Amino acid sequence: MFIGAGFLGTGFLDGYHAIVTSEYFIRTYPSPPESLIPWSWIASRLYLSVFLFWAYLNYKKESQDKAYKIKPKLVYQITFISSIASFIFFATTPLPQAYYDDFFFHRPEELLPALFFGLAFIGFYTKGGWKKESFEYWLVMALIVSFISQVVFMSFLHELFDYEFDMAHLLKKASYIAVLIGIYISMLHSFQKEVTLTNELKSQKEQFETIYQTTMDGLAILDLDTNFIQFNGAYTELTGYSKEELLQKSCVSMSVPEDVEKSKKIIQEVLEKGYVKNFEKSCVRKDGSIINIDMSISLMADKKHFLVSTKDMTQYKHLMSELEKQHTHLQKIIDGMRDPIMVINKAYNVILMNKAATIVANNRGFKEKNNPKCFEMVHLFTTPCKSNGKRCLMDEVSKAKTAKTILHKEYDENGHERLVEVSITPLLDDDGEVYAFIESGHDVTELVYMKEELHRQINYDKLTTLPNRTLFMELFNDFVKKSQRHKNKAAIILIDIDHLKGVNDSFGHKAGDKVIKKFAKWLSDSVRGEDTVARFGGNTFGVLLENIDENMAPIRVLENLTQIIKDEHILIDDNSLSITYSAGISIYPDDGKDIDAIYRNADAALYLAKDSGRNNYKFYTNELTQKAYERVMLESSLRYAYKNEDFMIYYQPQYDARYNSIIGAEALLRWEHKTLGFISPAKFIPALESSNLMVGVGEWIIKTVFLQTAKWMQDGLNPGVVSINLSMVQLRRGDELVQRIEKLLDETNCKAQWIGFEVTESMMMENQEFIIDVLNKISKMGFMISLDDFGTGYSSLAYLKKLPINKLKIDKSFIDDLPDDKDDVILSKTIISMAENFGFGIIAEGVEKSVQKEFLLLNGCHEIQGFFYSKPLSAVDITTVLKDKKVS
Repeated sequence: MFIGAGFLGTGFLDGYHAIVTSEYFIRTYPSPPESLIPWSWIASRLYLSVFLFWAYLNYKKESQDKAYKIKPKLVYQITFISSIASFIFFATTPLPQAYYDDFFFHRPEELLPALFFGLAFIGFYTKGGWKKESFEYWLVMALIVSFISQVVFMSFLHELFDYEFDMAHLLKKASYIAVLIGIYISMLHSFQKEVTLTNELKSQKEQFETIYQTTMDGLAILDLDTNFIQFNGAYTELTGYSKEELLQKSCVSMSVPEDVEKSKKIIQEVLEKGYVKNFEKSCVRKDGSIINIDMSISLMADKKHFLVSTKDMTQYKHLMSELEKQHTHLQKIIDGMRDPIMVINKAYNVILMNKAATIVANNRGFKEKNNPKCFEMVHLFTTPCKSNGKRCLMDEVSKAKTAKTILHKEYDENGHERLVEVSITPLLDDDGEVYAFIESGHDVTELVYMKEELHRQINYDKLTTLPNRTLFMELFNDFVKKSQRHKNKAAIILIDIDHLKGVNDSFGHKAGDKVIKKFAKWLSDSVRGEDTVARFGGNTFGVLLENIDENMAPIRVLENLTQIIKDEHILIDDNSLSITYSAGISIYPDDGKDIDAIYRNADAALYLAKDSGRNNYKFYTNELTQKAYERVMLESSLRYAYKNEDFMIYYQPQYDARYNSIIGAEALLRWEHKTLGFISPAKFIPALESSNLMVGVGEWIIKTVFLQTAKWMQDGLNPGVVSINLSMVQLRRGDELVQRIEKLLDETNCKAQWIGFEVTESMMMENQEFIIDVLNKISKMGFMISLDDFGTGYSSLAYLKKLPINKLKIDKSFIDDLPDDKDDVILSKTIISMAENFGFGIIAEGVEKSVQKEFLLLNGCHEIQGFFYSKPLSAVDITTVLKDKKVS
């Protein structure tokens, strides 16, 4: 703009300079040609140089102040006024001489345009545009030429129209030509750019038209009254109207009534402020249906039209509603879960959580906030876990792309340690990349403690805290597996505390527990550190001696135990108890190749130790295996005998020694084997009681005796009171036994007063209160109750007086050595005296000699049972005896 204005003014002044040499103008102007011609030359060149320098100054001002902008009208006004003013000045003002012969510079005034040419040159050169822009390049060239023309040539002219004068004009023209070349090249470039731009605009227009017509959003151009001017196909589909119909409508008129005012207000706001406005509204389609749209409206550049973009939000609204319902449903589901659940993105932001997670976080002291981080909620950290030296499971899951679970130790609001099982599952996108995680935490504190407690209960004895039988067998099994490689030996010792039931019955179960705990300590102190001591329950303990060098190693353990027992005592109620034990020993692999065989053989050895009088130990031998086999075969034969009714009842009469008369009989079970003949009761009765046959056999005995006794009484043969032995197996059935006896009385027509039941003293050691209750019920039915084997057990006298017994039975072991053995004499007299004091009847069994009978009669016991009078008789034989008695 400035350069053009400068050349415009220069052209005017140069034209003036050209015509001042005409005769007419010479006569007209007040100045002579010698003054006018140089001054008009200087004026045009000064004019151009000033405008060129002004152009640079304006550029510099604009680059420093982006808000600065000179008005082109002002520049053109200055150009016009300055040009006219120069013309008037030259036409009316006499000018001084412009040429001095006596001065080195003949025309020093030429230096002023040279100065501005030079400044303009420096400015445009330093600007650097000449390196890229062709016009500025040629402009710089023109400035160089103009500067040279002004400084070098014009200052040395001696006269008009010499060769220097012509050269100056040529240089001036050269500068003009340089500028024209720059203008031409710039115009050419501009033309090329315009062609390129036109093509690009055409292409962009075509692209825009394609986008305009193919976009799914409805686009429309409206006039200021919102009448439709232009629209795309998506808009017609959106509204349901044809092109012709839409051209007859306005955008506002298609709004639902309640949105009309809202639309007008927004249109007015856009019209006033000109910015884009987004809003939602409802429109009525041609078919009368209402759709929800998202509308964007803006004022176009011409200020006469609106550009409207619309998107059908009906389906979107529906989808968002469904999504919100699903989100609410999902939130309700996870809120209903007791465990904390969080969904976390890869930036550690918690994007979804349930109420349990919020409660747990709040209890830890977390203050609720928007978009919390997982490490803030869980650990109250301000940075991720890994920067706090804590394991970050999310990073591990992100790398592995599989779920992981770890056990976290955390602390609740009261500072109590909690164990939380944290599980993190990755969420994968369609490309299989992790984009988020589901983290759930389950408080397993109680479960872990329960598992530990269950482990203790399963594997350890509660009373002694020693391993129990289960853990003992596992440890032994582990040793067997290892020893198969290393050929090591081991030993099992099974130990029973002797007569522990007597302690329980005499002093109570607390006393018995005290004995067990004390014995457990003694036994643990008797073994090596690597050995295992276990309690199998009741009074039974087990010892596992691993890696023994010799078979005598168990003996040293038992000797240690015996010595400790001798050195220490157990005080109960100021009574010092003497504790003994029985033990069975089995060696691996000598006595068996597997755990079951070794345990079974140790048990057999223990059985032998107890059967041999207790307070000793036995090693397993092959003989014990044979005895165990015999027990198995015996039990099998018993089952066969029960099934085929091979048992029989024998009766041993009981006499009143004063009159030698029968006063009763004891019913005794007998078994005659098909091949072995009669089997001793001492052999088969224990086997019968240890099996599950005793209940059935016991009921058969009661029924058989009831029937036989009823028949005798019906035949007038009075046998006295017939006694039936009850086993502990039967008594444990409690009320079921009582009800069965009552039913059998009805079925057999037997009377309770004809029958007595015998129980052994040792039975009283187990669950005394229960046994007393059962016997009371039987006694109330009218049955006589006798206490058999009296003196061999450990009954407390306090319990003896509570028992519903009618008679004491002196055991055969006290009778055998009467009257020679002083101890037996004292014991027998004591029992007889005690029975008299308690009001019990008294009977002695096992009487075989006359001296025994006489001693008993002399000391007050006149009821006698034994071979002295009769051995046990079959029902037929005793019936004959009863008949003979009746005849006599």
